[in-house]
Amino acid sequence: MHYVLSDIHGNKDAFDTILSMFDLQPEDKLYILGDVIDRGKYKIELLQQIRTMQN
Repeated sequence: MHYVLSDIHGNKDAFDTILSMFDLQPEDKLYILGDVIDRGKYKIELLQQIRTMQN
């Protein structure tokens, strides 16, 4: 399955909530389109999390 997200704006809590709804499997692909870390309190942690994800 393919998933696409955009406009996360550094909102790590919302990102984690959405990820839990997806139930990503190793064969799934997650595409993140822009506006990832331009705001938010945990933007660096969010970027680190995204960079370590296999999907």
